[in-house]
Amino acid sequence: MHLLYIYVCVSHQRTAFMISALVMSALFFVCCMVLFLGVKEQRGPLSGQSHMNTTYLNAVKKLIGHASYQHLVLGFLFSTLAFQMSLGNFTLFCTHVAGLGAQFQYLMLAILVSATISVPMWQMILVRLGKKTALFIGLPLLIPALVVLVSMSENFATYMVMCVLAGSSLAALFLLPWFCNKLGGGLSAAISTMTLHFTGYKAGACSHADGVVLALKLLLAPIPITFLLVGLVFFYLYPINEARRKKIQQDLENTRWDIRVSAKAHI
Repeated sequence: MHLLYIYVCVSHQRTAFMISALVMSALFFVCCMVLFLGVKEQRGPLSGQSHMNTTYLNAVKKLIGHASYQHLVLGFLFSTLAFQMSLGNFTLFCTHVAGLGAQFQYLMLAILVSATISVPMWQMILVRLGKKTALFIGLPLLIPALVVLVSMSENFATYMVMCVLAGSSLAALFLLPWFCNKLGGGLSAAISTMTLHFTGYKAGACSHADGVVLALKLLLAPIPITFLLVGLVFFYLYPINEARRKKIQQDLENTRWDIRVSAKAHI
């Protein structure tokens, strides 16, 4: 009977992963088509300036050496790493710690649906308050959700509510560029794999030692929360807020206008 239960749990998990993969693949395909068909590159008015004529390597060196860029990238990386680690270990946590392996597909569906629905909300907040403020409102929502998840077990209703909250926070992460996504995923997988290996985790085992259970709890909440807080610190150090962004945008518009006037005067 116990083996049958394990088989059903694994079957449900496989189905959940397949459905999630199909949904994400379809969304990525739609986004790629919109980007390919709807976005046209245009040469900017400043692109012809002499100070813009620099080599690719020099531009990369200047970009990497810029402190503001470093803060921004590190904020992206640690925030992405936090979500990748918590969601990446959510399956094992539900199965071996929370006792909700059979209901995992519903919990994951709640996260995905909540994230999808919440994206327009965070976009409106971003437009009204700025990206930096939207991130400081949305990303920390993951913290109470993870704390409750790791503190309780076998409470499906509570887990559903927390998954909705975590999905809403995940939607705020979608506001960030995804160029750190693969790096964060690779680091998350490496840290999780090594941690579970050293604590004695055995794939397919019916039960695990207390060390494995503790490791899954740490990988679900404390470590991701720490990474997320570090990411928020780097976002806080990033000097450009909404007011400064508008000033920079206005300065660029004034520069473009001066270039147009100067070009007409020469004609």
